[in-house]
Amino acid sequence: AQFVIEGAVGSPGLHSVRDGMTLLQAIAVSGGPTAEANPNAVLIFRTIEGERRVARYDLSQIRVGQSDDPTIYGNDLIMVDGQGDSPAYGAYEEVLRSLPLVGLFIAVF
Repeated sequence: AQFVIEGAVGSPGLHSVRDGMTLLQAIAVSGGPTAEANPNAVLIFRTIEGERRVARYDLSQIRVGQSDDPTIYGNDLIMVDGQGDSPAYGAYEEVLRSLPLVGLFIAVF
């Protein structure tokens, strides 16, 4: 199985999922966050029961144990936001503003 990662990472694109892979591990195998990465604005898009859903995560909170490091599954799309001037930023700005920072998957609107 594979996941896709876009945005402010060293090696965006398609990567293989290993059993039990977490968000931090997925970002690491994707070359890590770039200097422009916004650690509190990482999105995971996932299809759950036929419905496309998205959740927002804060890497800073995950790293210090304040939030869980979510498991990554095949067909997940991970978007690591940049700092405002990144081309990826504009595409997801509206989604980022509307999502709570609780790692809860909600339907894409």
